Amino acid sequence: MTAVEYIEQSGVPEAMWPNLAEWFGWFEKQGMVGVVEDKDGIAGVALARCIKDGQKADHYVHSEDGQNVFVDLTISSKGAKSLRCLLLLLWERF
Repeated sequence: MTAVEYIEQSGVPEAMWPNLAEWFGWFEKQGMVGVVEDKDGIAGVALARCIKDGQKADHYVHSEDGQNVFVDLTISSKGAKSLRCLLLLLWERF
């Protein structure tokens, strides 16, 4: 299963967007997708980006040197453990 398929199967509102693949691809191309896996496969997915102080978090806005991390989507099927792992991925990336 891919991260996009995981999002689609999760039932979150974003999974219904007609532009989900494009939206996800924008994050993926910039290395802003976190995926946590366990022995059963994907256990969590997060999409996040940086924005500057006072900058509006409109779609497709990212400032690599931004002071704030904006999490657009976090999905976890394994609870706190996978969420903690996703947060660690964000910490390392940003």
